[in-house]
Amino acid sequence: MFAGSTIVHALSRHFTASAVVIDADARRVLLIDHKASGLRQFPGGHVDPDETGDEAAIREVREETGVIATVWTPTRFVVPGARRVHPTPFMVAEFPAPPKPHKGEPAHHHIDLLYIATADSSAPMTTQLAEVDGAVWLPLDNLAVAAVRADVPPVATAAWKALTGQTL
Repeated sequence: MFAGSTIVHALSRHFTASAVVIDADARRVLLIDHKASGLRQFPGGHVDPDETGDEAAIREVREETGVIATVWTPTRFVVPGARRVHPTPFMVAEFPAPPKPHKGEPAHHHIDLLYIATADSSAPMTTQLAEVDGAVWLPLDNLAVAAVRADVPPVATAAWKALTGQTL
C-alpha cells in the first residue's frame, strides 16, 4: 500500500523501499540528505501502485540522485512457470515517519524493504533538490563520524559483508 492510496493517520503503516548502494571498488556508499530529518540516509521512498519493492528502490535512487544502480542478490533461482523472480530484500525494517503538516500527515510508520544495490561512484550525479537536500558517496569505513541516521553504519557494514564476504 502506498501513502497516496489511503488517508494517513497515526497508526498508519505503509511500504517504502530503499537501497544500500555500494561501489565495491571504491568502498563507498551512496547517501542522501533527507529533507525532513536533516540526516544522511539511504535513498528510497514510497512503493507506487503496480510496482515491486526492487523497482521502487531503484527508481527512488535514480530520482533522488541520478545514479543508475543495479539490485544485487546473492542467488539467481529460476522458478518454473514464474513470469519473473523478484529480488528478496536484504532486510525489512519498520521506522517511524515524521509528521508532514503540509500534506496533512501525522507521524506514522514506514515498513521499509531494504535492498543492496551496486553502482559506479565516479559516474556523474544529478541530485534532485525537489526530492532531497543533497547526495554524497561516503567511505564505508568512515560512516560513524558523519551526520547519518543511526541505522546507516551497521546496515551499510552488514550490506558490505553480504556483498563482498569481507568485513570492513
